[in-house]
Amino acid sequence: MELQLVLPEAAYAPALAAEKNDPLVTRYLGRCPLPYTESRALQELLVMQSEEGKRRLSRVILADGRPAGMVYGYLPENGQRSAELGYWLGCAYWGRGIMTRAAGALCALLFAREEVHRVWASALKVNTGSWRVMEKLGMRREGDFKEAICIDGRYYDDLYYAILRREFTGGKIG
Repeated sequence: MELQLVLPEAAYAPALAAEKNDPLVTRYLGRCPLPYTESRALQELLVMQSEEGKRRLSRVILADGRPAGMVYGYLPENGQRSAELGYWLGCAYWGRGIMTRAAGALCALLFAREEVHRVWASALKVNTGSWRVMEKLGMRREGDFKEAICIDGRYYDDLYYAILRREFTGGKIG
């Protein structure tokens, strides 16, 4: 499968909305109520465009030319040197190593920035696929926070992972 990471564009809103408007995709995202509409996708893409290179780096994941999900990194603020990695992927694309490759490529973009010394991410403990992506990137588990996240009245344990620039060896989409 050919993968590309591209800058967010309004044209991707319909396909991204279709992928993210799935309870299996959003169940652990916490701040993504359904239905996830095309107008909401468009609004988020426009915000990503306006923040590109200032507050975050955002990329649409194209799998064989089709929008399959997103990967993004929030840039350090207030003199910090850590960037936060986030991502989501449509169900049809799960289990193929797509997110590991996409997240690795985004980490490479983050580490290419002088101000980024460390990249961290978190995932709910029940979201095995997400924390396995982090482990495949070489991230180490730094914390296991009990009942730290509440989604729809249910508490979940949250796992934190991180990697330092000198430890990172991945990042090729090809």
